Amino acid sequence: MMQNFGNGRGTEEIVATDADILIGKGGTIGLDLGGKNVEIIDFGFAQTGGDLFVWEPKSKTMWTGNPVITVKPSLPWLLDGHLLETLDSVKKVQLPEFTGYALRNWVHPGLNVPAAYRDLSKQQ
Repeated sequence: MMQNFGNGRGTEEIVATDADILIGKGGTIGLDLGGKNVEIIDFGFAQTGGDLFVWEPKSKTMWTGNPVITVKPSLPWLLDGHLLETLDSVKKVQLPEFTGYALRNWVHPGLNVPAAYRDLSKQQ
């Protein structure tokens, strides 16, 4: 990290801590959040090794963080290479089971709020 972002940014103060729960490569863990079930999924290398995605299947909502920074034709985070692994992970996220409510193929860079509200209101 230091070679990429430099000193004096707080990175040197980070203390590594072992995780209580690990999700293996390609693994999934289901969680019940008080009646709201979500899945935490490892699709493979995205921005870094160990990127996780949270999927709520009932509403077909996926929280992705920033593993793939922007839409094509931009490039993913490639300081360490891994282009092919990143593209494989993106393909997995595009599988039909993860594309319920989609705008402009599978991701929209600027949500059209009025259109989304109109579409989502029909579901109630």
